[in-house]
Amino acid sequence: DGGIGALGERRELARERGVPPYLIFNDTALREMARTRPGNAEELLEIKGVGETKARDLGPAFLAAIAKA
Repeated sequence: DGGIGALGERRELARERGVPPYLIFNDTALREMARTRPGNAEELLEIKGVGETKARDLGPAFLAAIAKA
């Protein structure tokens, strides 16, 4: 399930950055990632809550986590 991988990735990045997990991606965005399982940055950008900056900075880690799950 891509949601499990994305959830773990969000928690890890939040801990590393010292911010609450919802600032990485909100729960709605994570659910949409789990549902659609984006395979590239363009597909990730179609998810509400994912902008250019988050796609660039966080996208590779989340895409990898979704692909592994």
